[in-house]
Amino acid sequence: FQQFPVLPSEIRLQIWEQALPGPRVVPRTWNNDKYHYSLRRRVPLILQVCREARYLGLSMYHLVRQFEKKDGAVYLNWAKDEVYIRRGCKYMVTKFEFMQLQRLRFLRMHWGLRPCWCQTTLYEGVGFLRQFPALEVITIMTAFAESTASATSQEYADKLATSRKFSVKLKSRTLRSIASMILTQFRLEIVRDPAWRPPRLRVVRLEVWW
Repeated sequence: FQQFPVLPSEIRLQIWEQALPGPRVVPRTWNNDKYHYSLRRRVPLILQVCREARYLGLSMYHLVRQFEKKDGAVYLNWAKDEVYIRRGCKYMVTKFEFMQLQRLRFLRMHWGLRPCWCQTTLYEGVGFLRQFPALEVITIMTAFAESTASATSQEYADKLATSRKFSVKLKSRTLRSIASMILTQFRLEIVRDPAWRPPRLRVVRLEVWW
């Protein structure tokens, strides 16, 4: 668009706003080369196009350092982006990381991630969440074993369909049960500290692409 540079700056900024990426999931993964966990996500393109686009992008994206004495940082949009912690809960998150993520609003973790999200140690999970004072939503993902059987006869196909319907109901029941346990722990924490406001809880099935 050759006339873009001559447009009023207000119009150009509105166009750049349309180029901003949507919500991103930013995973915290293990780096075998450097032997530590770190958040990984590419620098948003809006920050690399030109000075004007970068100016707008920096009003949305904030550089979050991951190590106090090492290189390593990631850009996060606090209003949209979600940090995804798959492993290394609690003891593998440094005090410096917690301080850098004080404005985090969206967090995703796994059910069964020790010691935070096990049935007998849910207080650990609540304590972990309390390290993020701005947290609005916590998503807990649960894995289920999926059947790969295929039907070879009509009778078997009917049995397989019935089994899968039962499986769907069982999964829904399991998700509700997990949510109930976590919400109960939330209520216990509120009794202990009435000033605490828990984040909204989502318990979902772990999809294959995760």
